[in-house]
Amino acid sequence: MKTLVVCLAAISCNLPLIALADQQDAAAAQLTPSSQGEPQISPAYRVTTGASSSDAEIPAPDRPFLFVTDPSLPAPGHVIASLGMGNVSANTGEERPVGSGAVFPTVGAEIGILSRVSVYADAGYIYWQPGATDVSPVTLDAGAHILLTNPSSRQLRLALKVSYGRDFFGNSTAQLNAAFSWDHELVRVIAAGTVSHTFQSGADSADVEGTVGALWKLPLGFLVGVEGVVTDLEEIADAGAEGGSSAFAGPTVGWEWKHRFQTVAGLAYGAGPNYYHGLLFRAAASAQF
Repeated sequence: MKTLVVCLAAISCNLPLIALADQQDAAAAQLTPSSQGEPQISPAYRVTTGASSSDAEIPAPDRPFLFVTDPSLPAPGHVIASLGMGNVSANTGEERPVGSGAVFPTVGAEIGILSRVSVYADAGYIYWQPGATDVSPVTLDAGAHILLTNPSSRQLRLALKVSYGRDFFGNSTAQLNAAFSWDHELVRVIAAGTVSHTFQSGADSADVEGTVGALWKLPLGFLVGVEGVVTDLEEIADAGAEGGSSAFAGPTVGWEWKHRFQTVAGLAYGAGPNYYHGLLFRAAASAQF
């Protein structure tokens, strides 16, 4: 609980800065896409926001990262469908973003409800060896994605994800994620932190994770970037259920088509008690409707 209070306090302290930056987004929103073959600024959906029923343009969301949660949301009535790969912790059955256990396929969907609110659900399936007991083949994570900054902002975004789920041991989980991104022309920098709790005897009281990433948009829809992950930050000083903290980093490459379809893949090298064979390949794809 102390960790959650610190996270929320830090967010509240930065809201004035975010509001100031939103005033600068009007100029950024006037950027026009360059000619075909050149990198392009994301298009926008025109929607009605606020009690005044005035129209506002919401930039199309992106899902260009493998491990970092992107704070952009789909516009009301729009959907993001995704496919990817996940990893399960062999120690506790919890899902980890990279390197901590067997790879399994994932599928998800996010639906825009309001200009600042969407709901989402992600599921994964893993095949356990015959005879395995006290395990579940399916993992589930479902909740709300809440945007705290101006929905029409193209420069700064801050969002929270609050969710409930079930892990591969059939345990309930609760999770809070905060993600912040900064865009400047064709460059995006992003950072996110996650605090989760698994209702399982022997599990850590809270699992803390940090992720960072950056990308650069290239001509013809290509993207190049780098991402880093630190898992189980609560175990840096004192090893717990996961045996200590682990860190992973690596390059990514992606491609997008008309800001409707995105695919990204990359390698990550890990160090720590939970890395899986040291080197891991991961890929994901998303489509917007």
